[in-house]
Amino acid sequence: MRLMRLITLSVSVLLCSSFIACSDDDNNDNDNLELSVDYLNQSAWTGQYIIKEKDGKTNETYTIGFSFTSKNSGSFTIFSNESEEFNISENMKYSVDKKSLIMTNEIGNAATILGDGWLVTEKDKNNMVLVRDLETEIYTRYLHLRRTN
Repeated sequence: MRLMRLITLSVSVLLCSSFIACSDDDNNDNDNLELSVDYLNQSAWTGQYIIKEKDGKTNETYTIGFSFTSKNSGSFTIFSNESEEFNISENMKYSVDKKSLIMTNEIGNAATILGDGWLVTEKDKNNMVLVRDLETEIYTRYLHLRRTN
């Protein structure tokens, strides 16, 4: 009987330990999604700007490049993958708020053509995915970016 209690206690301790370990991993993943000015400052990124309908169908895909030239300003250029005549460049001011990238025009009083708030959904040293318009019923926009310097 005493041996049975010892075995039960040991199994309980092991199970609790594994739940605690899993919980810590989840918190670390959330910490990794947080942006910092230092992460973006003086970096360049290229990738895809994708607009998807809520049913998952891709509506539009563009090539995009970002340059974060200082701790609060930069620029981006959007190129059409279908028309060589379409490209838009815009200077911007930016800030970060935990897991969000906020972009305004260079005067700082209006959103850029990309909009102002993007939520980080994936991030590591050289890649990040940002999402906007999750709450709309029409479409969601995605930025899939890879660091180039």
